[in-house]
Amino acid sequence: MNPKTVLTVIAVLNALHGILWIFFLPLPEMGEEAVLIGTTYGKIVGCLNLVIFSILFFSRELEPTSIKRILVGTGVGFLFLNALTINHGIIKAEELGELATPLPVIIVWALITIWMLSAGLRKEQ
Repeated sequence: MNPKTVLTVIAVLNALHGILWIFFLPLPEMGEEAVLIGTTYGKIVGCLNLVIFSILFFSRELEPTSIKRILVGTGVGFLFLNALTINHGIIKAEELGELATPLPVIIVWALITIWMLSAGLRKEQ
């Protein structure tokens, strides 16, 4: 697949993810202070996703070699996100209860990471 297309799709997915974190963060029943902390962190995470969106989206006009390097760098960064989602969704699932990362989310993040890395590392034909 065209690296520019992959970059664009990943950018848009990050924008959607950021918007979800900012406006639609589900919180379990907690005290008022805990809700304030949770929503504040949700907004921070959402804004960081929008920063990633901006960087990726405005990098689309670079030359293909640069786009591929950005995809590899972003893919490596997403490996850390994958480790976190596996930790919170599988390893600590029982401890976290309803706050654990759902398995479909772990699978989607892994597929996105593989897609980015494969597009970035693929040799030109």
